[in-house]
Amino acid sequence: MSISRFKEFLKENGIQVDIKEFTDETHTAEQAAKMHNVLVSNIVKSLLVKIDKKFVLYLVPGDQRLDIDYVKLQNHTHEVRMATAEEVKSITGYSIGGVPPFGHMNSIEVRVQDGFNEDGVVVAAAGSRNSTFEVEMKRLKSILNNLGLMSVK
Repeated sequence: MSISRFKEFLKENGIQVDIKEFTDETHTAEQAAKMHNVLVSNIVKSLLVKIDKKFVLYLVPGDQRLDIDYVKLQNHTHEVRMATAEEVKSITGYSIGGVPPFGHMNSIEVRVQDGFNEDGVVVAAAGSRNSTFEVEMKRLKSILNNLGLMSVK
């Protein structure tokens, strides 16, 4: 899957966002923030985590890390780990660095980590390392809710 699959998902679900494609890839949230001229905290990192036997996608502000120990505590388990690159590709349909917050090959529960400006615009991957879209955080959460993916833990 790729940017074309993400565009198809948007079309199929009546979701309108403006996808921007760049010649250069970004490999870090800092690079993405610089490219988009936004704060690093406005970059959405989509991180796939395996919790017991299921996968959950965490949306994390670019200036933060996902605290695996907190995820363990939150889920009352010791069986938590980051997904491998192969698992990310097979579960979401996208490669690491290009995973959008929604539009995955499989339906995945999504949790949004605190730290985003709720009234601000964030930048998220759109299917590849060199494609993104901007969206207000409130609208992103609304899209996730409408798709039945948003989870609060």
